[in-house]
Amino acid sequence: MKYLLINGMDAANDLLKFAQNLVQIKSYSNAEEQLARFAAAKMQELGFDEVKIDRYGNVLGRVGSGERSILFDSHMDTVMVTDEDQWEVPPFSGASWTAISGGRGRST
Repeated sequence: MKYLLINGMDAANDLLKFAQNLVQIKSYSNAEEQLARFAAAKMQELGFDEVKIDRYGNVLGRVGSGERSILFDSHMDTVMVTDEDQWEVPPFSGASWTAISGGRGRST
């Protein structure tokens, strides 16, 4: 795995672990609260200036201020898994192969 330096620290392994943890949290439609709280906690840990979960369950974060903004938008929900025994890799395992993690709600 290549190094990803953030503030002089190698963050690649931390990012992979975070992605695996996201996949391991079941977040079916209308049941994303646990995942939202997990993401918000990580944002606070990373030092975001502002983090909140709005009344719709969206996680909002702000870093810095200024004339330009960058918006990152993503969804947290997945559809129900009714055939877990049919999956080659369990959908909520977060199992990884080198730098690619597998499971429900993730893409390569």
